[in-house]
Formats: sequence, structure tokens, C-alpha cells
Amino acid sequence: MSKDNGTVLGQTLRDYAKKAEVEVDFQPFDAREPFVAQTLAELSRAYDLSILEASVLMRPLIESVLFESGRPLLLFPPDNFSGRIDAVAVAWDGGATVARALTGARLLLEQVSRVVLISVTDDKQIDERARDRFATALRKAGLAVDIAAVQTKGNSPASVIQAAALERKADLLVAGAFGHSRLREFLLGGVTRSLLTHLEMPTLLCH
Repeated sequence: MSKDNGTVLGQTLRDYAKKAEVEVDFQPFDAREPFVAQTLAELSRAYDLSILEASVLMRPLIESVLFESGRPLLLFPPDNFSGRIDAVAVAWDGGATVARALTGARLLLEQVSRVVLISVTDDKQIDERARDRFATALRKAGLAVDIAAVQTKGNSPASVIQAAALERKADLLVAGAFGHSRLREFLLGGVTRSLLTHLEMPTLLCH
């Protein structure tokens, strides 16, 4: 059944690629069930980024690619999101993981016209000067840049960031992945884990 489903999905991808005039290539691989996620992460290292659906079924693959590929991961909600990416929201906390995510999103940022930097001010201390410095660099690159400071007010930071991004008509969210250790992030229920659990918009993550 899985092979039959794969055949149908493969043909669907070919049909969409043909309409979009995009070249598509399939790379099959053999792996026993416990090693599928690890194998996918290893294959992902050869490419600029991976694209996966943020569903419960895909969680082992998502975490493996996110932590072990060394490449950015673009997640889409299970709903049918499609369209031009013209505005990008950045979950800005000034950390190194955000910097890596922005490097991974460089190809996408070159195609957009507007960026909004979103900071959750009651979750952790924000270095406003560093944020303003980055905003200035983006403006010099020809982008319109907005800065948004939001508060959780008892809600999860991930939901507040996504709500702020959607309110500002962003097509994509860029965020760093797991600022703390994986164990601590799991215990604290951090932003990244919330994004993986309740993704509301296309999101690019980088660890």
C-alpha cells in the first residue's frame, strides 16, 4: 500500500512540476524502518534545504532532518498552503540559531520585498540595538523592514509569534531551532517544540 501511495504521489509531483516548468528528480533509497529517518537526514545534506509536512506522522523524520542534516528545514502545515512568498517574518531573539536560520533562508530572502522582525519581549531579554542593526542591514539590501514587539500574556510564544506574523500578512516564518539543549527544551515546552506541534504557517527552521 505504501509503495502504491508513493507511486501516486510521485505522479502528482511530476504533474505539478510540469505545470510550473520545474525540473523534478526522484532519488529512491532502501532502509530498514528504524533507519529511515537517519537515512533521510544524510541524503538531505546534499541539498540547500528540505521540505516536509508538519504532521504527527512525520515527526520522527522532521526531528532527524532538523537536528542531523545540518541544512535548513522548510515545514508546511497539513493544510494546503501555496502561493508566492513575498513577505517574511523572523522570530527574532538575537540568538545564534536565528542567525543560522537567516543564513539558510538567504535564497528566499533574495526574492521577497518585505521583512518583519518579531520579538517576544516578556519571554527573554531582547537586545534592541542588535535587532535594529540587523534591520538596517536588511534595509540597505533594499527590503522594507518592520519591527514588532509582542507579549505572550499567558499564551505560548510560538502561537503569539505566528499570530503576529499572520496579522502582518507574512507568507513565511523564519525561526531558529532549540536555543537550549533538546532535553531542556522538551521539558520547558519551548518555541520550537510548539511550532512542530501547532504549525499555522509555512516555517523555515535551522538548528
